[in-house]
Amino acid sequence: FGQGLGGIGRSAFEAGLCGLPVVATCPDVRSPMLFGGEAGRILPPDDTAGVTREVLALAGSAEARKRLGARARELLGPRHDPAAYAEHVREVYRSLLGGGAGD
Repeated sequence: FGQGLGGIGRSAFEAGLCGLPVVATCPDVRSPMLFGGEAGRILPPDDTAGVTREVLALAGSAEARKRLGARARELLGPRHDPAAYAEHVREVYRSLLGGGAGD
């Protein structure tokens, strides 16, 4: 997934939540999204050779794809689970509208 402006795109999070390894570009390669390489690879936007290398490495290793994908799901799930996010948004709206939790 290429992302030349700002952070990593939503599709990278969605892939990780589906248990897929991610190879992405991001201006800030220190982005915590992939947890230091445990869940995928982040490279600078202009590193075409690096992206190619990482994609080919994953294409050639079912074990690496499985390991990185499982770790992505494990690490991203608690922070980016769609159901948990929806509940968080509901709670924000409830608090803004003066209702209590569960109203």
